[in-house]
Amino acid sequence: MVSDINRLCRCVLKDHIPAHENKHLPRPTLDQLAGILIGSLRSAANKPDTLRSYAHLCNLGLTLGGRRAEDPSVHVQYRDMFNELLFGRTFDVRRCPVRFISRNSTEWHVLSPLENHTHSESRKAINSIGILESHIIIYEDPDRTCNALQRLRLYLGQILHQMIHSYVNLHICCCRACTRDLHASDPLSRGGTRHDTFFLKISRSFQIFLKEEVGLKLTLDRHNAVIAEMKSSGAQVPDDHLRSLGFNPDFVRAKVQEENITCHLSDEEYTDAEYSETEYK
Repeated sequence: MVSDINRLCRCVLKDHIPAHENKHLPRPTLDQLAGILIGSLRSAANKPDTLRSYAHLCNLGLTLGGRRAEDPSVHVQYRDMFNELLFGRTFDVRRCPVRFISRNSTEWHVLSPLENHTHSESRKAINSIGILESHIIIYEDPDRTCNALQRLRLYLGQILHQMIHSYVNLHICCCRACTRDLHASDPLSRGGTRHDTFFLKISRSFQIFLKEEVGLKLTLDRHNAVIAEMKSSGAQVPDDHLRSLGFNPDFVRAKVQEENITCHLSDEEYTDAEYSETEYK
């Protein structure tokens, strides 16, 4: 699988590819990348020994032990598990560091995540030797009513959410021509939120895989993602397209009309389709 990703994804930031190497590089499509990831899930689902090896990490209480949900070592542990289990080790984790920002830090006040309704983000960067990186930043949960397990579940969902964005950051050319071509026929790519069909398709597959194969239930904030994208673009997304991504069209459209879409949805607000059959089977 790693050889597949290298073959398809040599077209990275064009400024960081020598001109003589950039003439006839294949430009991967998001469908190709989705196919690789879904193929990885199928492969992992057929390896029960691999799934059992992660059983201890799927018991969040056991994983925490005496540690706090905000412990960066816990976040790195799960990033590495997601890389192995969901992404087929296509991440060089040195290029995808995870940082946790607490309420007491200077960065918290500078970035004002509460005012921007941001729980997490991924940022592209070029390191000291000219290599592209994607940094995942997780902000401390401001809701002090959550217990440690609830907070950890929130953080893990945000880490995986941002790993999908980082996957695109690291493996898709971000030049204007490539971006235009990749999203030409996608009704969920015009709002600038990066929550396009690729993101929603892969996040759904990951969500179902984790719940059904290893018993780890995460939300990945999918509903807020599609609602924010539709609200930003004003696009009329066909009902069949929303259903194919696991959403109830009437529920989503009603939420798009609401002024505040930043709160987390309760478990009761998620439809059964959220955890229905998916392509990795």
